[in-house]
Amino acid sequence: MISRAIGITGLFFCLYLSAAFCQENTQTSASKVPCTATSIHVAIGFSLADSYLLLTDPDGHRLGFSATGKQVPREIAQSFFEDDNTAEMDTNMLPERKPREMVVPSAKPGRYVLALTSRKNTAQSLKITTVVCGKIWREEFTVPSKHIGTTTRLVLTWNFHADGEPQLLMDDHALQPTTKSVVSRPRSATHGKP
Repeated sequence: MISRAIGITGLFFCLYLSAAFCQENTQTSASKVPCTATSIHVAIGFSLADSYLLLTDPDGHRLGFSATGKQVPREIAQSFFEDDNTAEMDTNMLPERKPREMVVPSAKPGRYVLALTSRKNTAQSLKITTVVCGKIWREEFTVPSKHIGTTTRLVLTWNFHADGEPQLLMDDHALQPTTKSVVSRPRSATHGKP
């Protein structure tokens, strides 16, 4: 009876990052149901030489730097900054740009606010990687140039009515990525970094 119920609903469970990341995707025999996720892997790369970035999760917990450049205490559970070498490789930025990468390995779905404060009168660059619904999304965004000290408020969210694609919003309008790649992960993946 239980196996029949599972077969009818077609439930699949995926494990990622040795149970630190767990997501589920539901499919029926008649049609594909939009993805649902219980957690998401998020990594955001930026240049500390160009901007300060403060990330706030749906519960109001923070990670990053204030508008004055002061590092705030880590409030988002399990979040961390990658070491300098990994940040350079993941962001493909030169060391003089002071690349930094924030990682939230078990982010809960919801709206994440990014406060990007300009340190130069040039456009700012963000590299966002998310793993959700069996796909790795790698996107690079260019935020238009602002005066030094100007803070731009961005919102990172996901389209769970479709395939879990991340969306970066500025002034309630979606920013289009300058580069984008999507890789499907096998459902049996149990380890490895996105």
